[in-house]
Amino acid sequence: MTGALRPVPSHAELLDLTGEDPYVRLGIPDPLPTTALLGTRAVAVERHGWRHGFVVLPLSGGGVHDVANLLVALRDEGHLCERGVRSLTVPQPYAALLPRLFELGPGGDWEWMWTTEPPQPVPGEERLVPLDDDLHARELEGLSRAHSPRGEGDPGSGTTLHWLGVRDARGALVAAGGLQRLASGAPHLAGIVVATPLRGAGLGAAVSAGLTRLALTDSGVSTLGMYSDNASARRLYRRLGYRTAYAWSSRRLPAASPDITRPHRR
Repeated sequence: MTGALRPVPSHAELLDLTGEDPYVRLGIPDPLPTTALLGTRAVAVERHGWRHGFVVLPLSGGGVHDVANLLVALRDEGHLCERGVRSLTVPQPYAALLPRLFELGPGGDWEWMWTTEPPQPVPGEERLVPLDDDLHARELEGLSRAHSPRGEGDPGSGTTLHWLGVRDARGALVAAGGLQRLASGAPHLAGIVVATPLRGAGLGAAVSAGLTRLALTDSGVSTLGMYSDNASARRLYRRLGYRTAYAWSSRRLPAASPDITRPHRR
């Protein structure tokens, strides 16, 4: 049995509980606009948006048992149904707990990274040109659809504040990326895409470096998320000075299902 989860009332307390965790400091708004629930050496933070769900953070000294107890309490105390939660996210070392406790839909593994250090100059940055979210939306969408269907730049939606791109000698857009802002206010790289025939030519590095400089000038920090199966992107971001705060596993829960809290029977 697990004890009742206790609400965490403020961002300051959440930051203290997590030992000044960079994801909490940079990725979660202050004041805290969301639900945070404390178990024994683990905390669950509600994540709003189309991925609406709980992100689980182990605390100092916590382990598999503590994360498991927290997940069971989220399920059995009704927090998932009550809030209409559609997904659960745990650090990858704890991913095996999810199918043991829940019926699951699809999901993915991804990493959340951050930096406060400007990157070294990258060849190709001199080719970067600013793009407009509305004016160039069709070009940006076409590039992403053809060469990076998982991209999340959402051109034309107003979500992305700044775009940088590279054009070839004929003027065609061959690489691009955007700078968004998290709910916390921290700048966040998104929608980075390079035309497939030109991958490996350094254009992704140039776009990422340019966007990182914009973010650091704006706020002194830059964040990003990347899919864990993209080893080349990980190497690139690390060369640019990014550090991995968390490697996550996110899985969907059955949408609007009355069985959302029923444990998976294997």
